[in-house]
Amino acid sequence: MRSLQETLPTPSNCRVYTTAQLHKSGPIRAEMLRDAVTSPGQTAAKLSHVPSVHRPRGQNTEVSLRTYFKSSVSKSALNTGPSQTLIGVKVCSVIMREEVLLQSLQTEALAQGPSEPPLGTWAHAWLDHSEIHPWIKTYIEIIISSSSNMGLITWLVEQHQFLMHQCFSLPFAFLFYFFAKHGYLSLTCRYLFVAVGGCVLAVVTMGIYSVLLFASTFVFILLVTASDPGYIHPWVLGIQMLWQTFWHLVIQYREYCMHEPVTIRLFLAVSSLMLLTQRITSVSMDLQENRVMFTFAPSSKKKACATLLPFISYVLSFTTLLGGPLCSYSQFVSLMEGISLNSPPSPLGVVFLKLIQVLLLELVRFCLVYFIKQNIYDPSCSTVLCGVLWVWGLALVLRIQYYSHWRISECLNNAAGFRFHETSPGDLGDWSGLSDGDFWTTEASSRVSQFARRWNATTVLWLRRLIYIRCKRFPLLMTFGFSLWWHGLHLGHFVGFFTWAATVKADYYIHRCLQPKLSSTWRKLLYTCLGWINTQMIITCVVIAVEFRNMSGLRLLCSTYIGLFPLCNTVLHIFLKLNKLRYNTKVVM
Repeated sequence: MRSLQETLPTPSNCRVYTTAQLHKSGPIRAEMLRDAVTSPGQTAAKLSHVPSVHRPRGQNTEVSLRTYFKSSVSKSALNTGPSQTLIGVKVCSVIMREEVLLQSLQTEALAQGPSEPPLGTWAHAWLDHSEIHPWIKTYIEIIISSSSNMGLITWLVEQHQFLMHQCFSLPFAFLFYFFAKHGYLSLTCRYLFVAVGGCVLAVVTMGIYSVLLFASTFVFILLVTASDPGYIHPWVLGIQMLWQTFWHLVIQYREYCMHEPVTIRLFLAVSSLMLLTQRITSVSMDLQENRVMFTFAPSSKKKACATLLPFISYVLSFTTLLGGPLCSYSQFVSLMEGISLNSPPSPLGVVFLKLIQVLLLELVRFCLVYFIKQNIYDPSCSTVLCGVLWVWGLALVLRIQYYSHWRISECLNNAAGFRFHETSPGDLGDWSGLSDGDFWTTEASSRVSQFARRWNATTVLWLRRLIYIRCKRFPLLMTFGFSLWWHGLHLGHFVGFFTWAATVKADYYIHRCLQPKLSSTWRKLLYTCLGWINTQMIITCVVIAVEFRNMSGLRLLCSTYIGLFPLCNTVLHIFLKLNKLRYNTKVVM
């Protein structure tokens, strides 16, 4: 396979998008986009001649040009649609964090001269290159453009803002553990430390969008104080999901209707709002089921604050604000109360070891991205197996990002002294009590249903308690349907989650039918190996559909034929059920 550098056309066979293709851009914007690529040194001077109605505001011409160039590129790219060469833009707004990606691309276009045309610029379109699907080539160029000329550490900092926010919170977690263990913090001060830390973290990382979290917390506290505990859960769930869905729709409206880039701060706020929904509904279920007793009848404002402070601290805790994982309210209170009486051993060594694991995961991810860059899938000259492996590697890159995020969140909770399970006296304890998933354990799953239980484990337990156990009809379908609603209702979410539900249902039935026939050891080994491959392919389809969110992911799955795996599982499920029904009919007759 040729590398991407070899397959790119030279400037002589490139052209600039026309005014019609740039969404309401006009000739001035099209000219500036062209100049930013061919002669960036002259573009700043031309900016002064742009009419005031088109010229970006600001006294600094260079900064204004960057802002104007970023806006022009993002609007024109988002307007082309999934069938054009700029297909990866909407996808990268979630995967690669659009703000960082746009910044790297605009810097690349402004920094390079005409002798070396920028590799990742969005101002040029490719012509007469039918041997490679242009939307595939463009997506891969976008996803690796910001990592091609930077080291591992720089790439880690710029591409993982979630990860870095969690790392910057680690010193405060250690500080909390030290003060609490040595008795410098009373119980009230511990709650205040955790709650105020969460508020500061929200404001720093989300800016004005931190109001989303504060508004949800305020409404929740009002409901707790004003409603009967037995009837509070439906109100909490309904109001919180409507509030969360509203902001999901705001993002979709800005992306698909207004064709505007969504700031990373809004993505952070909505992601944290989803985790906040878990904690709030977990408390409401505890109140409804009488697992937590709460009576709000304070005789003074001081007692009222002391009564509500644990709830606020649990909801806005800085250790779980950005990345989870979810623990119950009763566990949180017991740990806050017992950290000074029966404090765990120093978590420094455990946290350091897990940070090394995060670094190794990111190193593997960095190597996979480099491999994908050097071996682009070409449908015209590559085999089907190459396409399947290429998409599988891409999905693995996306999954590793989740494993890294979960592990760093686990580090943050461990640094604060939280592990959420009892240990025997004299035992050093197991610090894995707070985990959403381990890379080796989850990826070694040989069944789709097994992978579904291990992936994002605390969220799975929350969904099981919230939907699966309470639903009388079609509990599996309703659980995945609610997960679809909770994630944001994008087109790719519909396809991904319902595909996952269908394959999990098929996995239960197929395993129940085939398991009794596995008499010998080699048959069990073969069944396990084939099951692992099948699980990896199905999860690849789910991850690509969910993470891409739109039709681009579905096109990618169809072009590589990897989408046949969930279809074959569903067909086999139907065939086995029909065969059993036919057999039962013969027995009755």
